[in-house]
Amino acid sequence: MDERIQNFLKNQILVSLSCLNEQGFHCFTCYYSYDDKKQRILFKSSGNTRHEKHLRERPELAGTIHPDEVSKVHILGAQIKGTIHRSTDMFYLLEAGTLYHLKNPAALALPGVIWVLHLHTVELTDSMLGIGQRLKWHKEDAQSD
Repeated sequence: MDERIQNFLKNQILVSLSCLNEQGFHCFTCYYSYDDKKQRILFKSSGNTRHEKHLRERPELAGTIHPDEVSKVHILGAQIKGTIHRSTDMFYLLEAGTLYHLKNPAALALPGVIWVLHLHTVELTDSMLGIGQRLKWHKEDAQSD
């Protein structure tokens, strides 16, 4: 993955995600942490939300990440797609929880479940690259390198 995409994902704190079920789309926003070693987004949820029910039925997600500080003249943001991975492996869960709480320590005070979104595609829009230019990453391309 391009270092500029990685740096952008590492330096933001909020992600807006959308999941789909038989009634349609459901969107939610949450704090996240980016695991650059495994290209995954980690987020925490209370354990009984509508989006968690949808994710158990259909684990595909799409979303956007915008800078914490928005500029009226500089368009910057990432569009992401991926799949939720549920695991009962204690090491996997401990690792994900540790990475999430290192970036979001206040979340230790709140009960909840750490969710792991394995990224499949990321497109970074940055108007400083030129109009219509995007940095793109696809999991399949990275595996063939």
